Amino acid sequence: MSQKPNPPLAAFLVCAAFSTADAVTREDVLTAWWLMGENATVADPATILSIPENLGNQALTAQAVGTPERVSGVDFVPQPFGESYATATGAGPSYLMVSPDASLDAGGDFTYSLWVRKTGSAEFRKLFQHRTATGFAQVETDRGGGNNGVIWNVRINGTNSETDTTSFLGDNNWHHLALWRQGNLVGVFVDGQVPGVDGFGQEQNLGAGQTLTGTTGFAIGAETNGSNPFLGHIDDFRIYHAALTQEEAAMIYNEGMGDLAPSRPFQIVGIIRSEDAATIRFNSIPGRAYAVDGSDDLSVWDELDDNIVGEPANDTTEFTESPLPEGALMRYYRVRQLDG
Repeated sequence: MSQKPNPPLAAFLVCAAFSTADAVTREDVLTAWWLMGENATVADPATILSIPENLGNQALTAQAVGTPERVSGVDFVPQPFGESYATATGAGPSYLMVSPDASLDAGGDFTYSLWVRKTGSAEFRKLFQHRTATGFAQVETDRGGGNNGVIWNVRINGTNSETDTTSFLGDNNWHHLALWRQGNLVGVFVDGQVPGVDGFGQEQNLGAGQTLTGTTGFAIGAETNGSNPFLGHIDDFRIYHAALTQEEAAMIYNEGMGDLAPSRPFQIVGIIRSEDAATIRFNSIPGRAYAVDGSDDLSVWDELDDNIVGEPANDTTEFTESPLPEGALMRYYRVRQLDG
């Protein structure tokens, strides 16, 4: 009896595929959002006067102190809008203040999400500070090493929790921070990843019932009294009343593009053929959902799987089709990134 020959090495498409990720991550628990430039009121093309809260809460309009500037440029990342801007804070001091409002109170878990780009070096410069009757939450540049890490600090009724990250700010690039509190724990995601811990280390002393309530001041780019202004740019500042997961932080980061922009093109980068199976490897974002289709003729496509999740801490993901269709002489694949 003659043996059926194996199909040739499975052919595949190098797909330029885009997501429709033009939706705000976890909008169901988003309580405040400042675009930091796109809809700012300005005195001239550069000087910001105020920035409205993007969910429509007029009580949370951020007012300029000093002369914070609206900035943009060809090197500007993220670019979640047609024409993208951010806010430059710094000496003067120049920063933004939001009037105290009960909607800012954090009675449980929370996350502050923002994009930052450092333009000058100085220790303990505040990216933001949220003060309440019970304590504060803030993030600041750290001490030493060019001040390129951050210290995320939550203090309630004298009890302190904080995380000091390893350096990441000194490369002149934009970075996304998700600064979270869940129960008695606090932590940081940088560009959708868990950073290393640096000099001040990590403290986890909060009690699960301790809350940040009775907001007395909220500043972006400095302390609430104007001290220690951040030397750099800040964009897309959000407050969530939930602790975002690493996967959700990675969705906001979206490979540096922000979650309101399409994903970067991705493609199938490798294929391995065994006797009766084919494994493809494709570019992916951790936690994102993908579907893989197969075809014998590039005309009729069959969905092989629509629940493939991007591998954690990896920029590629594998999918295996087994067994291959009987009698198929050629095999083609395409990958689609699903909404979310």
